[in-house]
Amino acid sequence: MEIATDILTKFWKMTEKMDKERLATQRPMPGIDGFFDIPYTGEGEEEHLLDVYFPQGTTSKLPTIVDIHGGGWMYGNKELNKNYCYYLASRGFTIVNINYTLAPIATIDVQIRDIFAAFRWIDENADEFFIDKENIFLTGDSAGGHLASLATVIMSDRPDLELLYGVQKPGFEFKAIGLTCGAFNLDIILNNKIFVAKKYAEFILGKDFENSPYKKSVSMRDLLGGTDIPPVYLVSSAEDFIKSQSDAMARLLQKYNVPHLYRRMGRVKGKHLTHVFNILYPDWPESIDVNNEMTDFFKKHMS
Repeated sequence: MEIATDILTKFWKMTEKMDKERLATQRPMPGIDGFFDIPYTGEGEEEHLLDVYFPQGTTSKLPTIVDIHGGGWMYGNKELNKNYCYYLASRGFTIVNINYTLAPIATIDVQIRDIFAAFRWIDENADEFFIDKENIFLTGDSAGGHLASLATVIMSDRPDLELLYGVQKPGFEFKAIGLTCGAFNLDIILNNKIFVAKKYAEFILGKDFENSPYKKSVSMRDLLGGTDIPPVYLVSSAEDFIKSQSDAMARLLQKYNVPHLYRRMGRVKGKHLTHVFNILYPDWPESIDVNNEMTDFFKKHMS
């Protein structure tokens, strides 16, 4: 299984190299202020830091978006999504952009506990950071889309899941959520017998993943029925390599009568609208259209 570890490590190192090259050519949206690297729990470890962004001149609370970055549960940090979050802030929102502990250092239950610790920080510090607790929204992309949807299900009056994951609901509810190219059904990995998938499953759920108490409580197809999650804005594209997961999520939302809007982008001549394109390239016209549509969707669900 060392070969599988090498394959996964090399893949994410290659991804990191490409991300650094991309970010070096980009400039964040002007007119945004923020507070950076705020510890939300612990002793200020990097994985437990968050940023808060808002339009310059902000003096009062704004509707707020909490963002969970992607990276296959084992790569990335809040900096990857900073330019995307700056754009969302320019739409009249306060943005909370969070880190969390990555696999294989942390299994998915630890990641969920990190995310709920960030929610608790938001609950306790909203007044100091222009956060309107009456109008909070949640976004996530790729693995972050999975973590965002899982967190939302846990918050949907599911004390069994709160107990299983060792978390408590914060003192606010999400009015709506935005999910970009999410990896919603981990059973695709957990039930795959290919050696690389088995190693990935170990990273996410631990060495004895087959007997993990979380195995049946991580995939949306196992969890979404009987819940009362908020309205969902869902986006994917024809060139998203896991677009079938968003297609399946849209069918689940339809089946369980969850209000939602699914934006499935087609192919665009001369441009590749790849996995999480609107996060990677927030200045593209197609990304602006999608991100504007998502924030408009949120505004329609404000109090």
